[in-house]
Amino acid sequence: MSRGWKSIQTLLVTSVQRLATEQKLQRLLEQDPQQALRQCGLSALQTKLKDLRVPVNQISVWLDDNALFMPHVNSEVSNLPIPAILAASGAKPLALLHGPARDLAAILRSCESAGLFGCLGPQEYQVYSESGRGSYHNLVQDQIPSRGMSNAWRTLLVSVDLDRVVLGYLALLCSWDSYLGELLGYPDCCAKAFAKRWPEAVAKYEGDVATQVVEDSGQGHWDWRLNILLRYSGCEMIQHFPCSFSCKKSIKLAKKYELSLTQYAPQLAAEQKKKLAVPVLYAGKLGIAPLVEAELQSDNSWQWNGVKTQALPGADKSLKQALRQGDSKKIKKFIPKIKIVDFSITSKNNKYSKKYKGVTCVS
Repeated sequence: MSRGWKSIQTLLVTSVQRLATEQKLQRLLEQDPQQALRQCGLSALQTKLKDLRVPVNQISVWLDDNALFMPHVNSEVSNLPIPAILAASGAKPLALLHGPARDLAAILRSCESAGLFGCLGPQEYQVYSESGRGSYHNLVQDQIPSRGMSNAWRTLLVSVDLDRVVLGYLALLCSWDSYLGELLGYPDCCAKAFAKRWPEAVAKYEGDVATQVVEDSGQGHWDWRLNILLRYSGCEMIQHFPCSFSCKKSIKLAKKYELSLTQYAPQLAAEQKKKLAVPVLYAGKLGIAPLVEAELQSDNSWQWNGVKTQALPGADKSLKQALRQGDSKKIKKFIPKIKIVDFSITSKNNKYSKKYKGVTCVS
């Protein structure tokens, strides 16, 4: 049995049984969540949240080895994902990963070898097919309790703190979204903004909150560490949607992550900076493309070598072709749907007009 399996399983079985059956504990959870979770043997966060409720009639979960850890998956990944590295370094209190179950189980084996505690989340999902996002998914459907027997889409929780893994699992099981955000270390302003934006994101943007962040932040020069537009290709420094690209709490957190990543995985940190510190062409459902070697012109237009620019997987075919060919006329037909958000390392004195000025491709 790998690191912490028995402890995680015991705490989960005890906590779920008590929270689902003891009415006194359920009432205490609504009044004083920290005290209630402590009575379950968990070192809960000093949370400001109140009224955590247990969906008693909806709890259905498997808590055996297969469901929690998928021990039959033995392979390990050669490189941990960035959120797991940040968790292993202590910079991130809890990492939440998404993906096919077997991939996550392989990552879990590697996380355990790196000294982390972890388990797979309680549910498995069917994911939506979303345009312009490659294999990334913002929306899920048909949530059911997982038995750990399939390669369905699931979640993985890892941390240096065993109790935080168990609390994260309970938050997923009981839909304590705000509490999960606290456990993950997300800034409260960003968590509130996400909750406010989510209904519109689902209705209009296939669950892509980034569109609203871009609209609310504008196109001006932003800290490259907050570039969440390339996450569809697995490139990111932060794992949450900032309330805006000027969010001071997010920038502080991102700088902490960069420092930790530089110490523990310097080559990966350098690669991330090279990929993220660029202006990004953002066209919503049509697709996304980092504009490598783009230059800001005096009239606030962008000029770049279109031949070197490729849209991320899943982008609209016509946009991909226009980028690949460096065809300025074809690209301009997408305007005003296109926005270029500047994360490049340029002078912070650059001034941007609110109106998009256009693009020029040179081959």
